[in-house]
Amino acid sequence: MASVHTLAPNLNPEGRTKEVQLAAMDWIYRFGSTTRAFLLNDLFSPEESQGLDRTLFTQGWVRSLPCGIREGKNKPEAVLVLTEKGLEKVVDRYAQPFPYPELNWEECRDPRVNERIWTQKLTAANYHSGGIAQFWTRRMFPEDGYPYPEMEWAMRDGRILAINVDNGDCFAARHKNCVGLCERERLERRYDREVLIADQYEIIDDYHKRLKPGDLLPVWENDPKDFVPVEHISVPDLHHRLVVFLSDPWGEVLVS
Repeated sequence: MASVHTLAPNLNPEGRTKEVQLAAMDWIYRFGSTTRAFLLNDLFSPEESQGLDRTLFTQGWVRSLPCGIREGKNKPEAVLVLTEKGLEKVVDRYAQPFPYPELNWEECRDPRVNERIWTQKLTAANYHSGGIAQFWTRRMFPEDGYPYPEMEWAMRDGRILAINVDNGDCFAARHKNCVGLCERERLERRYDREVLIADQYEIIDDYHKRLKPGDLLPVWENDPKDFVPVEHISVPDLHHRLVVFLSDPWGEVLVS
């Protein structure tokens, strides 16, 4: 039986409990928000997650916010975000802390909330299976003008993958993904592979139509409905760079 990699490897029960609590808060800091079901069922084993949500709330480290999004598939009723007290527990782990705007949220109005929760499930599954050694979310990257993807996975075999997840909830994000794919190809190569994970064939087909080699993609500064493109970018040949996975909705994909 394959070993399961855990975020809390401490063999001492008391030490492991503290590691689980810190790992949960660190995860929320990296992703911005999560759900109670994900923390208890996907991020940790049942033994590790026992009483976790109760502790996080009673210690004042997290709070629950209603989800104000009216569109999207199976949106969560509520998400968990860090409080100031919870943020203080993890921010010192980073030499260069990154912004945490969720601190001021009164409700979740992120149109990509489902996509982000699925991305968390995919990341956790690949970490537990031993594929991922480390990962970074978009908010952790510097604002240096580079077209970073939503996630980077550093695999245990040494490869660095750019991860793009699309469940069909946000067309503006899909266009941004396509532009980012093209922009990264014309710059110094940072990633060994670009990975697209989608839960509908129609989504993958749309990417194929948008990313025909030689076509021009418009680039907007903001909302494309209101602004004239500032430039166009030529689509490179991505056939040997882009790896595509088709999954059931909320399905598990192990990237090898």
